[in-house]
Amino acid sequence: MSNFLQSEVYKKRVAEEEALLLKEYEFKEHASWFGKTGLSEETENELAHYLRRELGESVYDEDGLKADDLEYLGIFKIAEGSTHFWKIPYGEEDVYAYAIPWEGEQYSLGWGDKIPPKNP
Repeated sequence: MSNFLQSEVYKKRVAEEEALLLKEYEFKEHASWFGKTGLSEETENELAHYLRRELGESVYDEDGLKADDLEYLGIFKIAEGSTHFWKIPYGEEDVYAYAIPWEGEQYSLGWGDKIPPKNP
């Protein structure tokens, strides 16, 4: 296995992946909810990047998830604290992304395993 990690094939693939990731982060998205959540611009922008990585998509894919595809639902109190929720267009079932307070101004992003309570 270690021979493969030293191979030119592996190094080329890593370089391609790094270039694609950089290109993804250079793309400036727009979403109706940007600037309205109270989260930092960095956190708002990172959410769509994070979800695309999880889904194996690119912002350059015709059907790839875009930030504006997400519906911001607001802040809800859950066991982990005041958490921001978004509805993700994901098939026929309701699936949610979230930003949970972590350290100071930092948030932990996730999706799929938490749902917003009925009352914010």
